[in-house]
Amino acid sequence: MRRLRYSDSSPKLIAKHANEGDEQAFVLAKALLEITPDPEAETKQKKEDGMFRPSLQPQSRLDEWQYTRFLEEIYKKLVAVNSMKALDLACEPLHDFARFSYPEHEENGTYDDISQVWRPAIENHPQNHRHHDIEDSLVDAVRDTAIEIVKENSPSLAIIVKSLEDRKWLIFRRIALYLLSVYPTLQPELVQRRLTDEEIFTDGSFRHEYAILAASAFNLLSEPQQKIIFDWIEKAERIKEAIEQDRKNVEVSAEREEILIECWQRDRLSLFSEHLKGGWKERYEKLVTKYG
Repeated sequence: MRRLRYSDSSPKLIAKHANEGDEQAFVLAKALLEITPDPEAETKQKKEDGMFRPSLQPQSRLDEWQYTRFLEEIYKKLVAVNSMKALDLACEPLHDFARFSYPEHEENGTYDDISQVWRPAIENHPQNHRHHDIEDSLVDAVRDTAIEIVKENSPSLAIIVKSLEDRKWLIFRRIALYLLSVYPTLQPELVQRRLTDEEIFTDGSFRHEYAILAASAFNLLSEPQQKIIFDWIEKAERIKEAIEQDRKNVEVSAEREEILIECWQRDRLSLFSEHLKGGWKERYEKLVTKYG
């Protein structure tokens, strides 16, 4: 795909339409921000025994610097014209990046874009080591636009969370969790459902955003809802399953099993340690003393 120079007429024309409040700007911006499949995808996806399959590289019209500059400058003008439409405008290429990078994960229904690796934290964070990659800049644009929309129109929170989660890919579900952590008290039932979702609780891909949400909103859970989470921690089924898998390859002593389970329980309790009371608080403190 031909790379445009940032000085080419397209960005300037989009800015002109945006400044005039003309929604034609969105049509032009959608074409400029389009993400397309790796032209070598078919070759790369031909798997051969014992050979590593090269990663797919979706394409764009703008290079990484140009793309980021467009999102930081002209895209913000589009947000001012129609923020919900601008949100969709940023979501579409991020969605295409995910499905063109991991088509097999769309086919098998996991929608795992490995975003916990290339974007460890949805918020700005030192862990985010791929600053100014196109997908990284798109995450920033989706996140910031969603936050701004809810700031101006709080009832839109549920609509945006649903819209993000409906896209199924991990990165959008993580952004939705983060958005809820920014506004946890606006619609507590949305927070409660996700904190008590066992998949989200146990899947390490969600852990960073779950931790932020739990720290800010655990107190919004009723006692029965808190008990659901404490029961998961008590039973420790996920770590026990992992230990059994390990036993197929290595010996795991009873002592080692106890250490692994208790460290897992300590780590899960740490997500909302400031909200712990009574026996669970005492248990957490003992585990911290024992293991650090």
